[in-house]
Amino acid sequence: MLISDIMLILAGTAAALMAGLFYTFSVAVNRGLGRLGDREFVMTMQHINSEILNPFFYLGFFGAPLLLLLAAFMHSEGGGTSFVLLLVATVLYFTGVFGVTVAKNVPMNNKLAELTPETASEEEISGARMAFEKPWLRWNHIRTVASGLTVVLVFIVAVLS
Repeated sequence: MLISDIMLILAGTAAALMAGLFYTFSVAVNRGLGRLGDREFVMTMQHINSEILNPFFYLGFFGAPLLLLLAAFMHSEGGGTSFVLLLVATVLYFTGVFGVTVAKNVPMNNKLAELTPETASEEEISGARMAFEKPWLRWNHIRTVASGLTVVLVFIVAVLS
């Protein structure tokens, strides 16, 4: 097994872990949270957004684009199909996952974190939820699709190799 094969496996694994995380939020976590009252929803999302910032999340979230770049570079000889697919996968992850997270989801998370649910009025809580829930989920769906397509492209390269 070549180092380029190992890099491809690591890149695919990191991207797949992130795809699984986003997929889980899209199809299960947010559906369950949607059944909560406004105050409970806000408090739960605040806890989730706080707890997700841990070394395991960072390893996958930041590791995937770096590993994808390295895998693309290692498959760049001759500029063949594998290189092109890995380059597309890398750009897709950087824009559809990393970019969306940094530009859209994180600012919404930060805005929600500013609210103190224990002392906020029902109107403030309800307004915060309305401003957060559907837009955040819509952007998460984009991350889900982008990361899922990234994994598919890595699988295709693995099959071609």
